[in-house]
Amino acid sequence: MIRPALPRLLRHARRRYRARGYMYSGGVHPRLVARELGLPPGDAVALCLDAEERGLLVRRTCQSRGWALPATERLRLIEKYDLARRWERNGGACFYPNSFPHGEIPTVRLAAARAILDAAK
Repeated sequence: MIRPALPRLLRHARRRYRARGYMYSGGVHPRLVARELGLPPGDAVALCLDAEERGLLVRRTCQSRGWALPATERLRLIEKYDLARRWERNGGACFYPNSFPHGEIPTVRLAAARAILDAAK
C-alpha cells in the first residue's frame, strides 16, 4: 500500500523544494505528507521512513520529525530550475539563500560535494 505513494511523495518533496527550499531546506513533514497525499498519519510516517531507507530522503537535523531531499538531489534541482536566481527574486531574498556560509545554496553545494567525495571512497 505504501509503495505506490512513493513517487507521489518524491514529487511533493521536489515541488516543495522548488517553491520554498531556501527555508528549512524544503523540509518534508509527515503531517504535510498525510494531508497532501491523503494518507493516514501513520502511513505518512512509514512512507517517509521507507524513502529514508532507500536513500531518497534524509532525516533533517532538527527537533521535529522531518525529512529533506538529499543534498545531491537538491543541487540538481537548484541547477535545473535556476533556483539561486529564482529564490532571490521571488520572496526568498529575506532568507539570503545565496549568502555564505548559512544560505541554502552554498550549504547544499558543500554538502553535495562531501557526499560525492564520500561515495568515491
